[in-house]
Amino acid sequence: MRGARRAFTLLEMLIAVLLLTLLVATAVYSFRFVLLNLSKQQFSGINRLLEYTQLRGSIASMRYYVVDNYDSFSNPMNQLHYFFKGNPKQMVYITQNPVFSNSTAVAKVECKDKKLLYTEEPLYRRIDFTQPKVLKDSSQKVLFSKLLNCEFIYHKNRQTQSQLEETLPDSVEFKLTTKKGALNFYVNIQTDFNVTKAYIENDKHDF
Repeated sequence: MRGARRAFTLLEMLIAVLLLTLLVATAVYSFRFVLLNLSKQQFSGINRLLEYTQLRGSIASMRYYVVDNYDSFSNPMNQLHYFFKGNPKQMVYITQNPVFSNSTAVAKVECKDKKLLYTEEPLYRRIDFTQPKVLKDSSQKVLFSKLLNCEFIYHKNRQTQSQLEETLPDSVEFKLTTKKGALNFYVNIQTDFNVTKAYIENDKHDF
């Protein structure tokens, strides 16, 4: 004689529903976690691209500036010369395309504490514009961190230099190294729209 067919008890049904609920909740949480990570990575990628673009724009728009005496009534053009100070770990320059403000600023890009830092100070607010410099409390941004190596190389008249002053480079090469590998890129200086130093020198006799 066959045994009687045994049905699920109420307790077994409740346990099965509970286990199914836990499985669904775990799957939903995992899916949400993956979506949030993807969103953060995309947002981080967009931020990095924006910072990279801002840095390129700031460096590319270097310009000459008055660093001696400025006298609008006495041949001010004779006092113009290029302001730039660069070494393998730091460069200071005047930019027409700053990151933090809408006016001409003095900017400093430096390798410090395994970071690539960008610091900026508006030229006509708190500093002596004849001797431009960034201040300790100037606006600052960390562009890259956890760098194993950070170095700047300057290209001028098809020559490579580790230091450059009182003249603008033709381009700046960034050599950065992280745990993921090397990141090298160039920034060309766009000085064609400026009055060049040669033009200023040739124009002195016309005043």
